[in-house]
Order: sequence, then structure tokens, then C-alpha cells
Amino acid sequence: MSHQCYYCGQILETKEKLYDHLDTHTKLSDIQTKKKRKAKRDAKEIVQGESELSEDEIMDQFNASKSGEPARMASKG
Repeated sequence: MSHQCYYCGQILETKEKLYDHLDTHTKLSDIQTKKKRKAKRDAKEIVQGESELSEDEIMDQFNASKSGEPARMASKG
């Protein structure tokens, strides 16, 4: 009997190997979660005082600048 990973579709020979393999995805998920939390903290540190942008808009701009995309300035009317 084979066991398939529901994250990536990889087929493994035993249930134990599947469980070991799933740890890989869990570790990746933990790393991504920590990066998102750090980005949110960094964005809050950058923005001091009042802003016309919502927190989500600030995070979008911050994430875009971290990914190399040009920052898009949005203004509320």
C-alpha cells in the first residue's frame, strides 16, 4: 500500500515515511509564518504617527517593496 502526501502529492511507501515527510511541510509552514509576523512588525515600526492608508494597504506596499516590485503609492480621496 502506498501513501500520498496531501500537500505535494508525493507517494511514499509507508505511513511512517509519510509522517516524516509531512514534518518537512510543517517546518516550511513555520518558517513562512515567522517571516509574515516579522514583516508585519517591521511595517509597524516603519509607520510612525498617523497614516491615510489602512494597515492592509501599508502591508501590501511593504511586501511589494520586499519582493522587488515597484511600490505603488495609493491615496485616499
